[in-house]
Amino acid sequence: MPPAISVIVPVYNTGDVLEATIKSVICQTFNDFELILVDDGSTDGSGRICDEFAEKDPRIKVVHKSNGGICQARNVGIELSKSKYITFCDHDDFYSPFILEKEYDTITRENVDIVVAGKTVIQGNKKTTYGLSGLYTKKDIQGNLLLLLESNVINNVWNILYRRDIVGNIRFDESLKFGQEDYKFNYCLLRSVNSIFFIKDPLYTHVVRKGLSTSSKTYKELIPALIDTNNDLYSLIEEMTEDNQISYGQYVNVQGACIHTCLIYTVKTGVNFKEFKSVAEMLRCKGKFKNHGNDKSKLKYYVAYVLFYKKHYRLLFLLYKVFACKR
Repeated sequence: MPPAISVIVPVYNTGDVLEATIKSVICQTFNDFELILVDDGSTDGSGRICDEFAEKDPRIKVVHKSNGGICQARNVGIELSKSKYITFCDHDDFYSPFILEKEYDTITRENVDIVVAGKTVIQGNKKTTYGLSGLYTKKDIQGNLLLLLESNVINNVWNILYRRDIVGNIRFDESLKFGQEDYKFNYCLLRSVNSIFFIKDPLYTHVVRKGLSTSSKTYKELIPALIDTNNDLYSLIEEMTEDNQISYGQYVNVQGACIHTCLIYTVKTGVNFKEFKSVAEMLRCKGKFKNHGNDKSKLKYYVAYVLFYKKHYRLLFLLYKVFACKR
């Protein structure tokens, strides 16, 4: 009989942190799970560490493969998994000892499609906690979609327990090499999700580490993925919002956020104005951007949105250079 939960961990050159990550998974108060470690062509001994843990714990399965990226590694794990429920953990993050127990008890008791736990994100000396609580039906999801997305709790996969039949044939986009893969996976999934239960407790700790996390990749590499994700998000909101209408406020939030993120990231690479302008023009060409009026949203997104449409690129460039220096 298969275990209740499959925990999938893609592993690539994670160094000494890997042992602590694996221990945080195997030391759960809930024991009915399999841990699938997908060694994605590690060259630093991470694969050996996986094998050593597997020799001591029959719940652990190890797959060694040539390097293909985090999306491919997770997809391999999904194909190998046998459980009714699937979840993920990154190779340099940490589970609370109670996360699997609380998520499993909730998903079986509430009979929902997915359970989302709160999370703590650590970047340098900054620690931020995110979380929501309670049941959201399909109608609740549709009526509060933008709020849910802005809450930053359903934008990752590693704090979520998924029912296997909801995942179905959805897989990670292996063309995404530099981030945004979690967003796209969940955006695809939300179209078929009928119920979500949120646990506010921060049961997952995500640590942003230079050189390990995909979020630490260079901003130039992230920009195409950001544009594609923004387009997916707009399509999702358009499909799921009641009467297929997006308010001006929603539109400014979504599109302004993409414009702001892409352009501030571009400035942080140290580009000159000519290069900055080329990114802005690429945004205009490839994104689903339209001028939907002047309904104000979050100030920084609204400013980016208005200046972008009026093609005040030099002013944007100067503003973001000042903004980037202060962060």
